[in-house]
Amino acid sequence: MLTNLDLYLATASCTELVVYASLGIITVGLGPFLPAWIAEHLTAARRASQGIR
Repeated sequence: MLTNLDLYLATASCTELVVYASLGIITVGLGPFLPAWIAEHLTAARRASQGIR
């Protein structure tokens, strides 16, 4: 599988490489904050369903 990915990236255009690099940076940069964001929204939804402000 890694061999196929290596071959694909070796023959990919510059635009594709920039897109993949950007997506990787976003994923690594925002990944740690995602669970807290989800927990906040779940808590808010639970409070709203119970009528708590």
